[in-house]
Amino acid sequence: MSPAVRLSGAHYSVAVVGGGQAGLSVSHELRERGIDHVVVEAHRVGHEWRERRWDSFCLVTPNWQCRLPGYPYQGDDPDGFMVRDDIVRYLEGYVAHFRPPLVEDVTVTRLRRSPAESSNSPPRQGTSPPTRW
Repeated sequence: MSPAVRLSGAHYSVAVVGGGQAGLSVSHELRERGIDHVVVEAHRVGHEWRERRWDSFCLVTPNWQCRLPGYPYQGDDPDGFMVRDDIVRYLEGYVAHFRPPLVEDVTVTRLRRSPAESSNSPPRQGTSPPTRW
């Protein structure tokens, strides 16, 4: 089933747009708090690193500082600096380990609340209005 079909008419408390480091980190924290959500990525995880960085690109922070939530650096060179392909593998490893509710190859063009969910008052604490695709 295509990602668009899986999302059609779906309801989530939170929609995270973008499956990069920030989006994946937010997903981890939402899961830790038991908040139902989906992460929507226009391409596939690591796309920006894979397609829009030089082959020789490397981080300027040591590997030991690379720590997505619940997933510290696992290589054998903590004082080294990850290059582009290592960063992509790190992100892919995080997804394989954490298994976020990720939908790839879908571009978000808009999100909206259904009329029945619209309100001028903020949601009660601990609740979020669902998102309709």
